[in-house]
Amino acid sequence: MTATHRRSTLEEIRRRDPGVQRIRVTLRDLDAAVRAGTELGLAELLEALDGRPLAKRPAEAARTLATRHKALRPAEESALYENAEWYRAWLNAVSRDGASPARWWRIFGGDTARATVVR
Repeated sequence: MTATHRRSTLEEIRRRDPGVQRIRVTLRDLDAAVRAGTELGLAELLEALDGRPLAKRPAEAARTLATRHKALRPAEESALYENAEWYRAWLNAVSRDGASPARWWRIFGGDTARATVVR
């Protein structure tokens, strides 16, 4: 919805109730209204307008977490992790920074052996 559409919608609502400054609509109600007017659901309409699929944030978060675990596993199973306190402390510190292991994974293209080698 463009700014012009938002303004005109709010102006229409204000004509009916002059004190209205904001409206609150559930996504379910908005989806139903869009579907009634366009025969498309809200998600389909937004994708059609933008030309790109909507982000699937729960799925993206799950993939990021899985990638993070996959990147950390070899580091945690390494002899260095078993034998060097500094390495365990360092790995634990960077693993609290949720993006770091995933960044390693991207940087090393999934080559966990290369990503975890410390010489």
